[in-house]
Amino acid sequence: MRAAAASLIVLTLIGAWGCSGGSPNRPTPTPTPQPQPQPPTPPTVTPDPPAGPSTPPPSPRLAKARFVAFGDSLTEGVVSSSLMFTLVDIPSAYPARLATALRTRYYDQTDIVVLNEGKAGEFALDGKVRLPDVIKTDAPQVVLLMEGANELNVMGRRGVSRAVGALEDMIKDARRRGCIVFVATLPPQRASGVNGFGAPYVEELNAQIRKTAADEGATLVDVYPQFDLSLVGQDGLHLTEAGYVRLGAIFADAIRQSFETPPPS
Repeated sequence: MRAAAASLIVLTLIGAWGCSGGSPNRPTPTPTPQPQPQPPTPPTVTPDPPAGPSTPPPSPRLAKARFVAFGDSLTEGVVSSSLMFTLVDIPSAYPARLATALRTRYYDQTDIVVLNEGKAGEFALDGKVRLPDVIKTDAPQVVLLMEGANELNVMGRRGVSRAVGALEDMIKDARRRGCIVFVATLPPQRASGVNGFGAPYVEELNAQIRKTAADEGATLVDVYPQFDLSLVGQDGLHLTEAGYVRLGAIFADAIRQSFETPPPS
């Protein structure tokens, strides 16, 4: 009986192994993992570089860049206010306005100099004496000359020939010293102003200045026809701040026409 029972147990175990398909000495194989689908890779986008300031093109240049503005109160910068007070305001004077205009247009050029050698109350005859020392000290390439208003205001018509004679001598002297000379006609005066005594004689003087410039080889800056009385202050002689801006622009245009060269290649 015991032998029969033992045989039965053995047969039972053999049957169990056979049903499982396994083996007591072989592990059940591990299933192979299946690859999981991956999302598509987005295309690589290279960002544009940040926009920076554009480089301006080269500016034109001036063949001559050192200027001396020489004259009386209209050069030094006496401003006439609505209350008829006057004061020297060099930052508003035409040489300062001219320097700003030139440096704005010729922004690549660092050697531009405009010196203000105006002297309020000066007669042209006194300017003739002063000019040689100014040229020696300042060494300009170009002299911008505008004188004669005080002769007119003090001497009337008799002042015309005196102012013209002094201007002629100044042009000759400056050219002899190696300077190019620009000579300007005077702006109009307001006869009703307290300092506008020379108003009746301005056009006569300007006609003589135009002739002298042609005779003496100076470049004419014809201010008078480019001005109107709205730019002349209430005292009748001196300019408003807007008038000095305009005067600076007139000189800047004359300089551009004479000395501007193309940008360097």
